[in-house]
Amino acid sequence: MTTADYTNQAVKGIKKVFDNAVHNNIMQYKNSKVFNIENTNEYSEIFTSTEGLTGVVELSELQTPPILTEGDGDTITVTDDRFGGRIIVSETMRVQSKSTQEKIKTFLNRQSRDLLIDAKNKYLTSIHSLYNSGTTLLAPDGQPIFDATHAWNSTSATFDNTDTQALDSDAIDTMEAFGGAFTDATGKPMPLDYSIVFCKTGSAAARMARKLFAEKISPTAVGDINIYQGEKTLVTSPYLSSALPWFALDPRYPNPMYSGINEMPAIRDKIVLENEAWSWAVTGFWKTACINMPFNLYYSNGTT
Repeated sequence: MTTADYTNQAVKGIKKVFDNAVHNNIMQYKNSKVFNIENTNEYSEIFTSTEGLTGVVELSELQTPPILTEGDGDTITVTDDRFGGRIIVSETMRVQSKSTQEKIKTFLNRQSRDLLIDAKNKYLTSIHSLYNSGTTLLAPDGQPIFDATHAWNSTSATFDNTDTQALDSDAIDTMEAFGGAFTDATGKPMPLDYSIVFCKTGSAAARMARKLFAEKISPTAVGDINIYQGEKTLVTSPYLSSALPWFALDPRYPNPMYSGINEMPAIRDKIVLENEAWSWAVTGFWKTACINMPFNLYYSNGTT
């Protein structure tokens, strides 16, 4: 087998492993429910926030029921970004390795492994920017995703999805009280059940969450009984940029933290460059945005 054929066969095997690994890594975060990750064929997508219905009314004997309409929410447009990198095998490298073709395979394996790490990091950093962005990424109402002055578009009502408490039982009590008293854009009760808690891997918040939410723990004294045992699911990620903040989500409502993947990061076909080097590009197209009012998301900066 010639060096050219050997190299092409090596890349074909690497491509399959690479593409599957990228897909599996991304799907792990989709299954966590802290992101809304979807495949899409749309380069540009338009989203309109959902707000409450006008409401059922009491009817007289012959009265026609009114048509219930959804409140007009804010509209945003989200467009794909293109990401990528590439592997190069020079003509000189191919000539040098004619008698030791395994050198090219070793080189390609090492390059593809590093490229896989970079591609995965780029995607995961991109989607985690929704939680890490501070005031950079905005909700459909033009406010930061986690903000004290969110305003519904269809009414004059507002809501605040922020707190400052470090994660402990008192902070969870505050969150539960807030969720239980929440109302929609029209003022109707819409109690929220924040059953998913999201923290940085290895943080004090994550350790406290395990103590608060772990199941089948026997108390050593009456005061050690935990009323939140088994009620929450803890999700941790090393891609959260700070150990202090923590987040919570009610997954019964659509998750506004959206990533639309038009094309997964994948190894493309070989290109012969003008200098006779061979190039394999890795490219992907995806978009990341908060596409709905984040009423079912809760955030604390963990500073008090």
